[in-house]
Amino acid sequence: MGARGPWQWCGASVRGRGHERDGTPNQDAWSVRATADRVILAVCDGLGSKPHSDVGAKSGCRAAQAAASAWCARPGASWELLVRLLHARWALDIHPHVPADAAATCVLAVLRAGEPIVLAQLGDGAAVVARANGGCHELHMDRDGFGNQTTGLGIARSVQEWRVKEFAPFAPGDAVMLATDGVSDDLRPDARGGFVRHLVACCTGVDGLEARRLRKELLDWPVERHTDDRTVAMCMNRGEAA
Repeated sequence: MGARGPWQWCGASVRGRGHERDGTPNQDAWSVRATADRVILAVCDGLGSKPHSDVGAKSGCRAAQAAASAWCARPGASWELLVRLLHARWALDIHPHVPADAAATCVLAVLRAGEPIVLAQLGDGAAVVARANGGCHELHMDRDGFGNQTTGLGIARSVQEWRVKEFAPFAPGDAVMLATDGVSDDLRPDARGGFVRHLVACCTGVDGLEARRLRKELLDWPVERHTDDRTVAMCMNRGEAA
């Protein structure tokens, strides 16, 4: 759990039964970085068929943080510059591994004081904004040629394979959740906003959002025969308008 100003955040990742059985590492990763006026969330999922997918996922989170931080320091910079920088930082971070051998999906949220929420996604997973008034916004990744569930860092050939969208600024009581497909694939599209609010209710302790409670939710996952890794990173605005 972390807190700074109005921001409160937490994240957790659990290894799936399939990887426990095979003795392979968790191929998901997550990260949160906060300053006084912004929070950057990232989750990445290494593609299971790749030999260094766990390395690719961890590098993806580091690259997302570095690229988003640099992008925020250049007001007015296009989102294309953000994702190009992210790809370059990721490729450098995984060196000397071959990019295709460390391919990973990436979901990113940039929350800034008084600024629109920016969600960016390459590959599958989920990025959801649950509003205090009950509204819900999310990115929709489909197979229309612009967003592709099989793409990822190390695979994508164009920035147009990313889905990037802005939403109204983070308000008191709003929450953002990023998740890998080990979570998102088990959620009905019309239930995702409710799931975010459920997590907020279950994971809020005396001092705010608690990672241990989130981890328990992921360990007690109700879907039978689920074998994939499960990862969630979330942030809530508990104070004045951020």
